Amino acid sequence: MLIVFITQIIGLLCLSLSMDKHFKSIFKRALTSRLSLYFKISGWLTIMMSLLSVSLMSFTFSIAILYWLAFLSVNILFVVLIYSSISAKK
Repeated sequence: MLIVFITQIIGLLCLSLSMDKHFKSIFKRALTSRLSLYFKISGWLTIMMSLLSVSLMSFTFSIAILYWLAFLSVNILFVVLIYSSISAKK
């Protein structure tokens, strides 16, 4: 379950960094279209890897999807807290 948690965090961070507003608030420079595409592709791939890894566990598929969605909602809150703590420091 830890691998699902970590891959979802990485995927959500990549997807949020593919947006210009979040990228500028962290790195203080403009986001290029190529870098945005790389972040989007890597973000969606890691999210799909987390879905694959939870479906390979010894649960039934419906319970695995429930766990995955629960982790996803917790990770969205976690990513929001990461960004708010970074912006509060600056």
